[in-house]
Amino acid sequence: KQSIGMKQLLIFITAITFCSGGYAQTSTTGNISGKVKEAENQLAIDGATVSLLLSKDSSLVKTAFTNGQGNYVFKNIQEGNYLIFAGALGHSDGYSKLFTHGIRSR
Repeated sequence: KQSIGMKQLLIFITAITFCSGGYAQTSTTGNISGKVKEAENQLAIDGATVSLLLSKDSSLVKTAFTNGQGNYVFKNIQEGNYLIFAGALGHSDGYSKLFTHGIRSR
């Protein structure tokens, strides 16, 4: 149940993956970025706390804050399955759908 006066958040995710390492062993990391907006009017949320969580146990990987345009970025993230949690004062907390970052066929 949503509290009166609380606005719901929308979380958008963009994942960018790049490779680093030698020929024998390749480590794949990349950036995960996105935007946090109000669900009702699509206004960007400045200063929202955004947490990257492992999907298997919801353990915290990294935390970031949105800028004035509602954008956030997590740099050098390992391949894996994640979800994002966002919260901001005066808004109800929101979770992204589970997503896979950087895993490719080997």
